Amino acid sequence: MSTFFRSLFLVTALLYSSILFSQFKIPTFTAPTKVDALNSYAEESMPLPCKDGNRLFFLRTYLEDMKGKTEGQDIWYSDRDENGNWGKPNSFLRANNPKVTNAVIGISKDASKVYVFQNEYKKKKIDLKLTYTSRIAKNQWSDLKKLDVPGLNLVDGYYSFYITPNEDILMISMAPADTNAFEDLYVSLKGENDKWSELIYLGDVVNTPDYDVTPFLAKDKKTLYFASNGHGGLGESDIFVTYRLDNTWKNWTKPVNLGAPINSEGYDAYLAIDNNEVFFTSNRNQDYSDIYYSQIKEDIKFVGNEEYVKVNAKYMSGGLPSPGVRISVYDIKGDLVDDAETDENGLFFYTKLNPKDLYYLKINEEDLKTYPKAKIYGVDENGNSTKRFGITAENLYTLEESKIVFADQVNGALTLQNKPKSQEKLVVFDANNFRLDTVTTDSKGVLHYNKMVIDDLFYFQSLSANTEGDNSAELVFLDPFGKQLFNAEKDPTNRFVFDGKKNQEAMNKNTANLLSNGFTILFDFGSSSLTINAINQLSSMIKVIDDRKSTKVQLVGHADERDSESVNMEVSRRRAEVVKQYLISQGFAEKNIKTSAKGESTPVASNSTEEGRAKNRRVEINFN
Repeated sequence: MSTFFRSLFLVTALLYSSILFSQFKIPTFTAPTKVDALNSYAEESMPLPCKDGNRLFFLRTYLEDMKGKTEGQDIWYSDRDENGNWGKPNSFLRANNPKVTNAVIGISKDASKVYVFQNEYKKKKIDLKLTYTSRIAKNQWSDLKKLDVPGLNLVDGYYSFYITPNEDILMISMAPADTNAFEDLYVSLKGENDKWSELIYLGDVVNTPDYDVTPFLAKDKKTLYFASNGHGGLGESDIFVTYRLDNTWKNWTKPVNLGAPINSEGYDAYLAIDNNEVFFTSNRNQDYSDIYYSQIKEDIKFVGNEEYVKVNAKYMSGGLPSPGVRISVYDIKGDLVDDAETDENGLFFYTKLNPKDLYYLKINEEDLKTYPKAKIYGVDENGNSTKRFGITAENLYTLEESKIVFADQVNGALTLQNKPKSQEKLVVFDANNFRLDTVTTDSKGVLHYNKMVIDDLFYFQSLSANTEGDNSAELVFLDPFGKQLFNAEKDPTNRFVFDGKKNQEAMNKNTANLLSNGFTILFDFGSSSLTINAINQLSSMIKVIDDRKSTKVQLVGHADERDSESVNMEVSRRRAEVVKQYLISQGFAEKNIKTSAKGESTPVASNSTEEGRAKNRRVEINFN
């Protein structure tokens, strides 16, 4: 933590959904910039705007290792001119006694009253108190008067406060009395006769075993911003937002991390908002804290009393639940709307502002290293998996099928009593026995299944083969060229086991043979576009080529004879060119790829049958 913040005032299927209320989407922000006119070699913090954002109070702290001034703290303020430029800062309420330090914790709506947290060092004790001063005339202020709040006994410890412009709500961060615990958040409300209420603890949804500090309550008196290192995040302390659900002040939505660019790997705190302008403190990329400025691009979206959906989910890696995994939830626009952390059973939940919205889950990078190739499932109220999330090209988890990226195609040939088993349905289960899909064999008993990158182990269960005591069903996995890789083993329940590691080893061996002897990919009639199968074949081939830049390639295009000779020559040329462009996109050097076209002149099968013509529509590929 920044030196200042720890020496403040030098004081030591269908997802299970349950209906909730009053959720929101956090605002989005412009990239923060330092307010250079306010910052110095000292440490600046606690920015608090007033007068429609055109005056800013802040605290300047001099630490003993800084040059030019002995340690201490002063209140400063700066006014902004009509061109938006901040003027030279002026001191405010500078105490003649060096043993007295002050900090602004609130400003009345008309800026005629300023609330101050005062700290006075005496011989054997430290006198802490909340005070206020009123403006008498221009640049003249009354003596500080004490503010009494029942239950607020200020002793040695760390404190932060905020009084709203209406002067009726006091937000407090302090450690529970007579404990060694970190700071929690409280509130005191001004009632009749201007009397303040006893302190109200904000509850365990907001407060954590670590510190929760620097509260700022928005104008709606429901939206609370604060800093914490107990909710997880990007750095030592991040800024969070939560929304009050009722008038008890004890029930809040789960705090949401504001994320980047507001939060950083450093210590971020003391956020204050005036209209759409944002001021906060950060020590990012440096030793001491400075004041930063940002703007709200899109304000908070409140659902109010509308219904929203709680999504329960489970995170598993290596077949086991993964505890303590941090997950950020984004909407389709890329805005952070929630965050979560898995419990000891790998369970977590997040909220959807609209049941129809598509959301994306991003796993904390360090946690992803600890628990690689994890699987996320939606679960029902009993903890049973109901649907599995897929992975996008950006390594985000989602239920939006169009965004899910699949890895290599798995191919196999099913036989029963040594005969191809056509039109047979097989159910696909992942390593955690979750039902993923159903595939059907073709007329030759061949199946194709597009697996996700996170699936290295899964199972095929035939719906009719291996039944009635007949265990003669066999499944042989094939490479993209239809060549045999290995026979599938069976688990105790008679399911066929796909082992990704074993499959890759066999694939590499087959590929090495093909690379040395050359191979062929086929095309549809009249087409020069790569088929899905052709792409899979090319992909499997080039995966084992390490030095693509220096590898030389010969491509020869061919056609069947169903069109004129000139047309067939052009089609075969385009086919070779398409393969060339694909190889270039995969890292091969254009200068090392030679192409030629032979049209219909060199068939490898009879053109009198469709099967033969299909073999003739090809590109022959040889690597040197």
